Amino acid sequence: MSDPQAKAASSQREAFFEAIRRAVVADGPAGPPTDRPTIDEAVARRVGSGDDLVATFVEQAEASGMCVHRTPRARLIETIIRSVQQCEARTAAVGLQDEQQSRRIETALHEIGLTLVDWRSAEGRERLFDADVGVTDVLCGIAETGTLVLQCGASQARGLSLIPPVHVAVLRAGDIVPDLLDCPVPLAAASAMTLVTGPSKTADIEGVLVNGVHGPGQVLAILLDDA
Repeated sequence: MSDPQAKAASSQREAFFEAIRRAVVADGPAGPPTDRPTIDEAVARRVGSGDDLVATFVEQAEASGMCVHRTPRARLIETIIRSVQQCEARTAAVGLQDEQQSRRIETALHEIGLTLVDWRSAEGRERLFDADVGVTDVLCGIAETGTLVLQCGASQARGLSLIPPVHVAVLRAGDIVPDLLDCPVPLAAASAMTLVTGPSKTADIEGVLVNGVHGPGQVLAILLDDA
């Protein structure tokens, strides 16, 4: 292609993209609505604030295949130790939003002989594949579906709940809400949110339900009573 032809082609290309840019600006999506839509509670909700949220959460979580252990706050570390021993874990990765609590749990697991995986290192994601157990806390629990909502960040990598074959999640009874509408952080505003409803499942192969194919095969929720 000669130089005049190249310049003509370039000019046509720029004109084409400029037309697209103008169209996007003119017809682009409007900003988010300033007013939230009115919700018909009778239609939108199956669980209300007046229901027994803890009992509903436990029922739905166990129906999804999750194991729920209720325990007083003072026995949290004891319960975590018992849980990892029951699944015969040898390695663990720990990441709670409360970093001091994370260190206490790491110390306790190290004292009973577990090897701790340093997921905070530069190669942290790859190291998580060496962990038998991932220990996290959660933002809240959804009573309607028995779902754990995790907000990931510097203190808690997303892979902690997705990569190790066993996920141990710490949930406070007071953080259980009726349904997803009541999540304390709007999902649209969250940069990294994970929703966990029971162990990983798939029924792709001949319609047979199999656990643990794309993530943890066991999810253990340690439910801390408020008392």
